[in-house]
Amino acid sequence: MEKSERVAIAKHVLSLIENETPYMGDESWEADIGRFIDQERFDLEKQKLFLERPQLIALSADVPNPGDYYATDIAGKPMVAGLIIKPELSKQVDANSFFAAK
Repeated sequence: MEKSERVAIAKHVLSLIENETPYMGDESWEADIGRFIDQERFDLEKQKLFLERPQLIALSADVPNPGDYYATDIAGKPMVAGLIIKPELSKQVDANSFFAAK
């Protein structure tokens, strides 16, 4: 895209903001409302997206010390994450192991 085109777009956007005018596209799109209110679809999406795939449930800062744990709820299921340090391996890089359980 040429610089002049980018400048024209920026000026148009600033004009819309200044005049508090929404931008309406040339076409409209309608969605089937069922995808937003269908309980069976919602339950399937929760199952497929949250319960059958790995999820980030905690950061290392959330469980900084041995024995610390972090509990949360994902898609209606309780989850726990914690930090275990094996004393006999404390001088090795791989001494820390992170666990998560449903």
